[in-house]
Amino acid sequence: QYRARASALRKLGYISNPSTIRFIGPCLYETADPYPYVPGAMDKVAAPRTASYAMEALRKMITDAPVTNDFTVWQQWWEKNKDKYP
Repeated sequence: QYRARASALRKLGYISNPSTIRFIGPCLYETADPYPYVPGAMDKVAAPRTASYAMEALRKMITDAPVTNDFTVWQQWWEKNKDKYP
C-alpha cells in the first residue's frame, strides 16, 4: 500500500491538477514510518513518509504553500484551507 500511495502522489504532483488537492491533503497525516525498525533485523529501510510525498505534490499546486517540511505546519495549513478544495 505504501508504494502505491507514494507512486500516486508523485504522479499527482507531476500532473499538478488542483482538482486533486482534496485527495492529497488527508495524506499529510500519514507520518508513520512506512518500514518501522524490527528489533533483531540486520538492516533498516529508509523511506520517506507518505506525508512527505503529499507535501511535495502540494507545493507544485498551491501558491501559499508552507516553506517548511514540518508535518505539523502542513497539517495546520490543510485544516485552515481544506474547505477551499471541495
